[in-house]
Amino acid sequence: MPLTREVLADSIRKAIELGKGRKFKQSVELVFTFKGFDKKAPEIRFRDAVVLPKSLGRPVRIL
Repeated sequence: MPLTREVLADSIRKAIELGKGRKFKQSVELVFTFKGFDKKAPEIRFRDAVVLPKSLGRPVRIL
């Protein structure tokens, strides 16, 4: 099954709605499994940056 943006967004939305309400900020963990992917091959590496829709909650200080 190909993973589209709509399928991913709908699945995350359902997970959040079905979860119990808590008195603290909750997070969602995503785990991806790649079939037929040799992670030890040096030419097949990927890096990506994700922009979060909301901030982390407090400003980050670098000492």
